[in-house]
Amino acid sequence: MSIEAKCVRCGKTVDQHIDELMKDGPSCDGFKAESPKTWIFTFGYGHAFPNRYVKIWGTCASARAEMFERFGPKWAFQYTSDKEESLNSHNVTELK
Repeated sequence: MSIEAKCVRCGKTVDQHIDELMKDGPSCDGFKAESPKTWIFTFGYGHAFPNRYVKIWGTCASARAEMFERFGPKWAFQYTSDKEESLNSHNVTELK
């Protein structure tokens, strides 16, 4: 099974990272151990919830996996929670 999701740090696919992990270990710090935190995922125009965002708690990878599980590939970008104020200032609001 091929996973087409892209790493938010380097743009490689999950399959490419898995191949690297099997050979030499990770080449991208996106796959190093990290503490869980709040992540923000946005929806763009043409998506079910345009100009909205959701918050998900977890590591970069686990939060992204949950987003795909809940919404499939129909979302725009992943941000750290410190970007929330900037999103709100551009009239992007939380989906509750």
